[in-house]
Amino acid sequence: MGQPAVTDHPRITLYCTDYSPISSGIGNCTVSLAQALSGAGYHIDIITCRQHPHLPRFEIMNGVRVHRVMSWARFGSRTLSILSFFLWEWLILIWTLRRLKPDYVVGIMLFYGCMIDIPKRLLGYRSMTVAHGSDVHEVSTPLQKFTVGWAMRYCDVVATITTDFREMMRARNPRDVIHLIPNAIDARDITVADSPCQFAPGFLHAVSVGRMVCINGVETKGMTYAIRAIAQLPEYQLHLFGDGPFRPTLEALVDELGVRDRVTFYGTIANATLCGAMKAADVLLFPSLAEGLARTVAEAAYLGLPIITTPIGGQRDYLVDGESVLFVKPGDVDSIRQALETFAASPALRRRLAEAGPKLVATHFSYDVVVRRFEEMLATCPRRRPGGGGGGKAP
Repeated sequence: MGQPAVTDHPRITLYCTDYSPISSGIGNCTVSLAQALSGAGYHIDIITCRQHPHLPRFEIMNGVRVHRVMSWARFGSRTLSILSFFLWEWLILIWTLRRLKPDYVVGIMLFYGCMIDIPKRLLGYRSMTVAHGSDVHEVSTPLQKFTVGWAMRYCDVVATITTDFREMMRARNPRDVIHLIPNAIDARDITVADSPCQFAPGFLHAVSVGRMVCINGVETKGMTYAIRAIAQLPEYQLHLFGDGPFRPTLEALVDELGVRDRVTFYGTIANATLCGAMKAADVLLFPSLAEGLARTVAEAAYLGLPIITTPIGGQRDYLVDGESVLFVKPGDVDSIRQALETFAASPALRRRLAEAGPKLVATHFSYDVVVRRFEEMLATCPRRRPGGGGGGKAP
């Protein structure tokens, strides 16, 4: 990796609730960002929650200093957890930041952008925040509206991962400059274990991945449409990874369509095992209806797995129909079926899509690319001396 544009390597702290080894999609994205910046020579600290009693309160992971000092989930109640945060955890956060003396603090999601922006007036660092899906699609409670509005108005730097998100954020909270920074992915993020799938010979094998949920009446990952399309194509088997409250509905649909012999549910599995399944499959079928920048798509591309997906969110920003993926219409069974038929009929297309994946990742999602984007944001916001005060509305 080349030398970063910032010559004096500022100290950067990332703040999020989830971090390895117990993590979420956003937590995994935070791990990759932290490792990318650390590999470029930056001093990186993570402030996160201690998700399990066996986890140490401090450790160094791949050059990144991880401080598990927060306790977001308390008393089995979200309301009591929020009250606990404001009454006690807030003081722990401020004390930890005072001890670390960062130049920049990055709140992963706008809620945490608000949390780290307020103490900057006492501690003298610059505040940055990166918005993800729930910052855009799930802002409904007064607390969410307040924290999102505060972060958009007062954080020194605001970024997000897709152009769709940027326009939706501007419509709700006008701000001239919202940077774009994709999720990073690198060979160090990918571990491939044995596939759990029994791939029957004589079929093409499609993999679908995601939480099985229905939000505001929308089955977000589009697995309903994937199942209905596969039911019309006897040359395919479908392997579904993930879990959630919508799973019984999906299983009932499989039984209704009489395709239990060609559709298999695996539940939630380790990411390395999922990568093993994707490495061995023929195509990722990802007809999502609500998406930011799906890490599953980037992982599949890196592994050389051809992709059929929808042109929404980050998919539209970075993927090219017929070159790196096949696009289908959101919520359209016929469009998915036609794409699968095209894929099955053309070995040359399958080879071309497989070869395009690793090049796509290197061009748009590599550590080098993401570090350059991050440095462009730093260049718009020179660091202050500790105790410098200031802050206020961003230009």
